[in-house]
Amino acid sequence: MTSHGASAYLLSDATALATRFRETVDFVEPCAANRSTFSRRYADLLRSAGAVFSSFMSSISSAQTPNISHFRTALLSQDPRLPERSVKYRWRTDAANLWPFAEMTAERSPTWWPAYNNVKHDEIDSGADANLENVLNALGSIELTLYGFGDGSRSGLFQNVGIIYPAGDPSLKDLMFPVRSG
Repeated sequence: MTSHGASAYLLSDATALATRFRETVDFVEPCAANRSTFSRRYADLLRSAGAVFSSFMSSISSAQTPNISHFRTALLSQDPRLPERSVKYRWRTDAANLWPFAEMTAERSPTWWPAYNNVKHDEIDSGADANLENVLNALGSIELTLYGFGDGSRSGLFQNVGIIYPAGDPSLKDLMFPVRSG
């Protein structure tokens, strides 16, 4: 577990990011058809979510100059099944189960992380990376980090945080975004 201060920081920023995300649904309907929709607001949210995640992970790292490699090691040491854990985003009658760390291994970063770095370093040429799906996965990663390292608090944006669904679970069909293979 982490210090109360680091967990409080993560929860405070996760809640603020959730509020900012909710403001975007007035302009972009969270649905499968819009998963690749990108915008400057999403770029701002993706940069902010990546920075919050990075700051929190750096605060709990023992490495002198921590980076995503150290973060992956810490996350997988805390919970080897983290790539299987999901969060559910619900909008009206649609739902999206997301696996923000699905592709993560000791050597491979989650898919939203390179998108965050691309947007952070070159938003002009990488603007399409600042899309609905990457933003939701970045925000979901913060929620799962709260789940794994925090005190169980939630930002309120997601439901069913940390659930591992069995492969082929029939409740996962007809979701807003197709289920990722991990």
